[in-house]
Amino acid sequence: MTVKSPYSKQLKPVLICAVLLLSPAMPMVAMAEETSRYTMIETDDGIIRLDKQTGAMSNCKKSFESWACEPMREMTQEQKNSSPADENEQIAALKLENLKLKQRLADLEQLKQSPDDLEHDKKFKLPSDEEVDEAITYMEKMIRKFGGAMKRLREERYKGPETEL
Repeated sequence: MTVKSPYSKQLKPVLICAVLLLSPAMPMVAMAEETSRYTMIETDDGIIRLDKQTGAMSNCKKSFESWACEPMREMTQEQKNSSPADENEQIAALKLENLKLKQRLADLEQLKQSPDDLEHDKKFKLPSDEEVDEAITYMEKMIRKFGGAMKRLREERYKGPETEL
């Protein structure tokens, strides 16, 4: 038993069109990829996009909710044309700088380890006779002042209180 829908006459042409349109679509998608302007290469942190027409490359990364592409720098003509002699000079300059930095680091390490050594070099120095005399004179003055203060306290104590408590 077949049930006829009032829409059956209208659905047949739609279904036929859909089948006709979708069947050739598959080869068209593959053809679209071949004629695409860009080639994408997946990396660990994003995608590298190559523009087939210009040769420009961009590094694309996802940030928050959108993708952002930044152009990748190309080697300058000067970098491409640098001679081995220039490179050797640069390497020699870097080696010299490295050597100076290593020497500076060794000097700093030596200073870091040598505070004890420096104190051993500063051996105990005995004071001169003038310094000893100055110290004794100072101590004598302190003892006299202290003795005078003690004498005054003793005299006040034996004097007795002037008023009764």
